[in-house]
Amino acid sequence: MLQKLSKAKYTYKAINFNFYTDGIRLQLQLESVLKKQGKTFKPLAGGDVTLLYFVDDLNMPATDPYDTQSAIALIRQSIDYSHWYDRDKVELKMISNTM
Repeated sequence: MLQKLSKAKYTYKAINFNFYTDGIRLQLQLESVLKKQGKTFKPLAGGDVTLLYFVDDLNMPATDPYDTQSAIALIRQSIDYSHWYDRDKVELKMISNTM
């Protein structure tokens, strides 16, 4: 179904969760298809293309010692606030044109 979307408007990235998926690995996968434009990160396809992330098996990651699932928390932060943080520089990364 994702392959049938208009390539002029949409691109996609399929992400498979498993027991070992954590927030760090997920963030690396999410950022692998983004490029920096100023202070904002947008899809590599450029233009006004929307990037769709397809997440398979959302509830698969194991809980950490604090009974949270950092991968799911990262997705929620991205949806709610359209940003996440750079783990090395501890600064905000604004994300646009993603779903």
